[in-house]
Amino acid sequence: MSKFLEKPLDEVLKNAAPLDFPLRLSEADYEFLTTATGIKDVPALHAHMRDFQKEAYETVWPFPCIRFWAFARLKASTQRLYKDVVKRGKEEKDAYFLDLGSCFGTDVRKAVIDGYPSELVIGVELMKGFVDISTKLFPAVPSPQVYVGDIFDTKTFSDPDAPSILPADLSTLTPIKGKVRAVHCGSFFHLFSEEKQKEIVVLLKEIVSLKEGTTIFGTHIGNKVAGLRESGMYCHDPETWKTLWNEVFGADKIEVKTCLRPSQNFQHMIVWSVLIQ
Repeated sequence: MSKFLEKPLDEVLKNAAPLDFPLRLSEADYEFLTTATGIKDVPALHAHMRDFQKEAYETVWPFPCIRFWAFARLKASTQRLYKDVVKRGKEEKDAYFLDLGSCFGTDVRKAVIDGYPSELVIGVELMKGFVDISTKLFPAVPSPQVYVGDIFDTKTFSDPDAPSILPADLSTLTPIKGKVRAVHCGSFFHLFSEEKQKEIVVLLKEIVSLKEGTTIFGTHIGNKVAGLRESGMYCHDPETWKTLWNEVFGADKIEVKTCLRPSQNFQHMIVWSVLIQ
């Protein structure tokens, strides 16, 4: 994780930017939020979102994506392969869908609303505080399954004492290793060093099913030229990002698509997908 996360919360809050950024949403975002919150009145909806934005920012962690409302906007469902992912989830047995860094569970809730079997959709989040707040933020839809823990912890995907089937309490995800057919990573990779980002890609190769059609996709902060930003954040560019996946999975085994898009808040974002051939 970023060194930013190693500091005490009280210390980080002293230098945190104010929550003064306006809430701007697409029609699809509003449709999801009114469904998930049960609030149709726009001013009331905005007030509801601000209340829990403030709680998360001040009591869990002041991530910029909380300040800039990234958690309120749909990510996974805006990507080109999303409909294929949901279709596969409806048609295949045990086609697990993981959302790494699920935060409030916006995208996993959307997937379930769109018909992905809820028992196959799992959010993965390090900070339990976000998961706890999500049930208050989105009270009008069922809470998704969420594994709370560190993906690098052995018990997460490599627990030698794990049962053969996924435990009801989600104490480990080891039983679904090699069965995952889709992984979404929204605003996730940029939280890690260059070395850790590669470790995550290696881990994903172990987690997912290597059958044709398995999809890994996401969005994160990127650069025109790969390297460290002043904040210490390491950001890939589209070509180095593609190269990383090809090196780990094999260029003849996957199709990697990348696109660098301008971002009002983060300069540039990489929108990407990896499709196993």
